[in-house]
Amino acid sequence: MQKIEKLHLHRNNLSDNGVIEFVRNLTSITELRIDGNQLRTTDWIANLTTLETLDMSYNHLQEMNGKIYNSPIV
Repeated sequence: MQKIEKLHLHRNNLSDNGVIEFVRNLTSITELRIDGNQLRTTDWIANLTTLETLDMSYNHLQEMNGKIYNSPIV
């Protein structure tokens, strides 16, 4: 896989399926903007050890680092 450092996937109606498997293998990524999608979990972020900037706003997060939340995050 090519060395990807910055990836912008905002407002693409993406869900956890497929996206997580693709993104978790980006070992050199420093910036990920994945806002405005349909993502629900964040446990895969731990694999992104070089990540410096992350925007996951405007998703449907229900789980943060393996913990389940039933109320919206404000």
